[in-house]
Parts: sequence; structure tokens; C-alpha cells
Amino acid sequence: MVLGNYQPLKIASMKNSILIICLFSISLVSAQEESKAQDKHYGFAINSSLSGTLNSLSVAPTGFLYVNKHQLELGLAIHPGRISSNNRNLGVEFNYKYFPNGIANRFNMYFTTNLTLTNQHYEQNYSGYRYERRTNFLNLTGGYGFQVSLFKKAYVGTSLNVGVMTCRDNIKNSYGYSNYVSPMFNEFYLDAAVRLNIGYRF
Repeated sequence: MVLGNYQPLKIASMKNSILIICLFSISLVSAQEESKAQDKHYGFAINSSLSGTLNSLSVAPTGFLYVNKHQLELGLAIHPGRISSNNRNLGVEFNYKYFPNGIANRFNMYFTTNLTLTNQHYEQNYSGYRYERRTNFLNLTGGYGFQVSLFKKAYVGTSLNVGVMTCRDNIKNSYGYSNYVSPMFNEFYLDAAVRLNIGYRF
């Protein structure tokens, strides 16, 4: 498991961070729209993210629904640089975006919340010894970004997100027992991610 130089956060500090992100997201979702007309779009996007804790670039094809300044996205996240015979990262990504001024302009700002679950599997065999590690990462981040309309309903955007990450680690060797098991929510780490997205709305 690669965590760089990040140190575990105290439980109280982590809970406060998660609470702030969740309350912020809920307040945006519950915001009342002044316009009675419904602005609704379906679409697809490709989101890429460089995470500080995973030290890996992910690419997530997603489908989304936009309704009156609110956009929900769901997709499958892969890590092209980590695909090999003995190493793979695969995840599911959920995004929420709120556009205070809508999406009618060429340049549109937005607030965003991202939740990603990533399963990492690493296996190595050498000199008759087998090593296997399975890690589930849970990342929750929030941030601010902007989108630029390219042509018709196509767009490109970017955002900077900060938040927390926790994980469950399970390590086994060739003797069939676990050398180390770390439960989910046992430790929390600061996380930051630079995100880039390109998409099309119908």
C-alpha cells in the first residue's frame, strides 16, 4: 500500500472533515431554485484524477444527469498505469456537482464532492514464495472547479479537491494465513486530488 508520507489523522479531526464535506453537499442539494422551468440534461463524461494518497492516475468513464444546476455522475474508475499481470487498481466513482450560475455560459464555475471506492490487488511470486495484498481504499473529497464549453454541448473542466482517505488492508503469504489485517475506518489520511473532466450533454 503506497501512502507516501501521509500521517494518520486523529479520529475527531477526521469526523469533523467528513461532517463538513457532507453538510456542505447536503446544503447544496437542498438549495431552492428560483426558476420554475426545469433545465434537464443527460450525458457522458470521462473524468481523470491524480490522487495524492494512491499515487496513481485514474480514468473514469461516467454517465450523468443534470437537473437545475445539480449534476450527479456515476462511473467505473480504472488505473491504466497499474494494470499488469500482478498489479491492478479498479474502482467505482460517484460525483456531485453544483453550478451556482447554471451551465448556460461559456465559462461555468462549480462546487464538487467526490466519493471513490478503489480495490487494489498486488501479487508476487518468487523462489516458491507467494505474496498477496488486497486493499480497499475509500476516498471522500470536496472542491471547487470550472468548466469551459467547447462547441455545442461539449465541455472540458478541472477542479482541485481535498478530503480524507481510509482503507482496509489484507496481506497473505504462501502459508495461507494473514500476516496483517487493517480494518476500514481504523486510520484516516489527508487526501488531495487534481481532477480533469471532458464530457457531452444531450
